[in-house]
Amino acid sequence: MLALGVLPAFRRRGLATHILRTATATLRVLGAKAPQVPTSLVTTQAPTCVRACVARADGSARAFWSHVGMREEESSLLRREPWIVGWRDTVSVAGPILSAA
Repeated sequence: MLALGVLPAFRRRGLATHILRTATATLRVLGAKAPQVPTSLVTTQAPTCVRACVARADGSARAFWSHVGMREEESSLLRREPWIVGWRDTVSVAGPILSAA
């Protein structure tokens, strides 16, 4: 997933959470069918670990990732990423995402 965003008028309705959980569930199914994945690693119940880079100044995005259970990583304190609009200070977030029910 390259980007995830919801227009302000449609926020706080669970849309981004639903998209994220559906995407991770789909990835889990695809991973289970991939021949290069050892059978011992294939599971249908465990959450999928996700990592993302978020602009440090984007409080709404950081709050969303925290809401879905992801935590900011300490190693990201001095990280800068090339974004379409130029370089931005970013925060790395990571954590398990439960699949859509």
